[in-house]
Amino acid sequence: RFFEFPLLVPSTCIRSLMWPEHQHVLDQLEVVAIATASLSSQAEEAARQWISTRRASRSSVASGEVFSAGGHEFAIGSCHPLAGGRLAPTTEVTWSVGIPIPVLDRVQFTHLDTEDSNVDLYETYLKPFLLGLRDERQKDSGQSLCVLAKDQVLALRGHEFGVRAIDPAARYGALTAATSVFICEVESPALDKVHVLPYEDTLPAAYSYDLFKDFLQPFFQAHPFALYREGDHFVFRGARFQVMATDPVGVSARVSNRTMVFCEGEALRPTILDLMPAELREDLQRLPRGLQALLLNTMANEEAVRGRLNEVHQVLRPGQGLSKADISSCGQVVRWDTAERRNETQQQCMVCLSEFANGERLRQLPCNHLFHCGCIEEWLQRSLACPICKQPARGSTNGSSSSASGSSASLLQGARVVLAGGLRGTVSGFDAAAGKFRVGVDAIGQEQLVSADCLAQCLAGIRLVGLRSDELNGATVQIVGLDIEKGRYQVREGNARILGVRPDNCILPVGAIARVVGLRVDGGGARWNGCYGRILSFDHRCERHTVAMQPQGHMLSVKPKNLRV
Repeated sequence: RFFEFPLLVPSTCIRSLMWPEHQHVLDQLEVVAIATASLSSQAEEAARQWISTRRASRSSVASGEVFSAGGHEFAIGSCHPLAGGRLAPTTEVTWSVGIPIPVLDRVQFTHLDTEDSNVDLYETYLKPFLLGLRDERQKDSGQSLCVLAKDQVLALRGHEFGVRAIDPAARYGALTAATSVFICEVESPALDKVHVLPYEDTLPAAYSYDLFKDFLQPFFQAHPFALYREGDHFVFRGARFQVMATDPVGVSARVSNRTMVFCEGEALRPTILDLMPAELREDLQRLPRGLQALLLNTMANEEAVRGRLNEVHQVLRPGQGLSKADISSCGQVVRWDTAERRNETQQQCMVCLSEFANGERLRQLPCNHLFHCGCIEEWLQRSLACPICKQPARGSTNGSSSSASGSSASLLQGARVVLAGGLRGTVSGFDAAAGKFRVGVDAIGQEQLVSADCLAQCLAGIRLVGLRSDELNGATVQIVGLDIEKGRYQVREGNARILGVRPDNCILPVGAIARVVGLRVDGGGARWNGCYGRILSFDHRCERHTVAMQPQGHMLSVKPKNLRV
C-alpha cells in the first residue's frame, strides 16, 4: 500500500482546490485559542457557537484551520481522522482554551521529496499557499494564517513539506505574516518498500481493526522524519511492531508517501531478545556464547518468556551470586581425561561451547556437571545455581530455606517475641554455631535457644489484605501468637477476637524487621534467604515490600509471602 499524507493545514479559500469536502464524520475534535489577545468569556461562547453552527450544517473542518469568534482567534488543533471531516452530533469536541497557544517567531519546513531540488521551493510552493491563507484571513480581520505542530506534513501541489521545528517550542503554534519561514531539502533518503509485522499479544482482542489504516498509516504519518531499518521496533496505540525487511536493504531511511508498506504475514510471538531492553542486550552480548544460549532457551509462551527475562536481568547484574571464596568450595576441581571419559554425555563446556581438552582443569559441581574453571566462576558470581540444571551450586543450599543467617540476625537484639505455645520473651542474642536465637523467656526466667521458625515478633501496625471477609481487610492488627503447624500468625485488632492469618495477608509497617524466605535458588535474590532487613515501603501496584537488607543496605523487592517477622 502507498501512503497519502493529508494536507494538515487547509484554509477555506483554497479548500476547493486543495482540500476536497470530506464525506466521513469526525470522531474527535480539539479547539485551541491563539494568544493574540486576552480571552474573554464572550469570545469563548462565540467560538462554541461557531462550532455548533458548523455541526448543525455538517460542515467540514480540518486540523490547523483558524477562525475568528467574538474578536478572538481560535483554531482546530487536532482531529480524528487526521485528514479532517464533517462535524456531526456524535463528534466529541475538546476545548483546550485555558492556555492559549503562542504565535510563532520562526518555523522550519523540510521538503520531503527529492525531485525538483533545483527550483526555488519557497517561491514555487510555500509562498502561493501562504498568500492564499493571508488573503482569506484578512477578510475576517485575522492575523493568524494557520496553526502548525512539529512533524506535521503539508501537501502542496503534489509535494510534501514537513514541519521540522517551531519557535517557540510548543505543542502548537500560530503562523502569522510576521513569522520567519525557513525551508531546506530533506537530509535522509526514503525507503522504497518496508515490511512490518505486529506482535500477536499486543493486538486488540475486543474489537476488529484494519492493521494498515488504524495503526501503520497514522503512525508513519505522525513521524515523517523518523528513520527505520530492519529489526527496529515501535509501539503505537498499544500495539508493538517490528520492521521485518526494507528496500533498499541495510539502510536507515524514512517512510514517505511513495514508500510501499507491506503488513501481510503471521503476527509475531515475543522472544526474550524482543522484550529485552537495549542496555540489557548489550550486557548479554558480553557473555560467552554458551551462556547467552542458556539464558535465551525459553520461547514457549509470553508468560514463560517474561519470567525468563526477569532471571536474565538478575543474572546480568554482577554481585548477585557467590564470592570467589564460596566458589572455591563449590564441588571439586578435576582434570579431564579424554580416554576415560570418551563415553560420557557431556564433552564440552556449556559456557564457552568449547570441547574439553585432555588434561584441562575443570570444576565439577555437586550435580556432576563440568565446566572450565574460569567459565563457571564468571557464572557463579552472578547466580547461585548450575547453569544447566539449576541445582544449587554449593550442594547444601536450600532455596526455600527459612533459617536465620548472617550478621543481620543481630537486628532482632532486644525485640519482644512470642514463641510456640504462647510463651513470650526478649531476644538477647544470636548463637551463630547453633543458628538459633537466645531468648529470655518471661515465664521461666531463663534463656532458651529458639530457631527463627519458632518465634515471631510482637509486631503492631500490621495491615490485613486478601482475606475472604471484606470487613477485616484493611484492619490494623498486632501479632499475639504463633501457630507453627498451620504456618500462621495469631493476630488481634484492639480488644477483638484473635484471628489466624498467613504471612501473605500481612502488609508490614515501615521500619519493621523481617526475614527473607523462599526466594528461588536460580534467581538473583536467593542469597538473601534467611537474612534480615528493614521494611522501607509497600508498593500497592505490584504488591511488594521494599526491604533494605543488612548489613550491606541492598534494596530488595519482596512479596509478603516471602517475609517472616
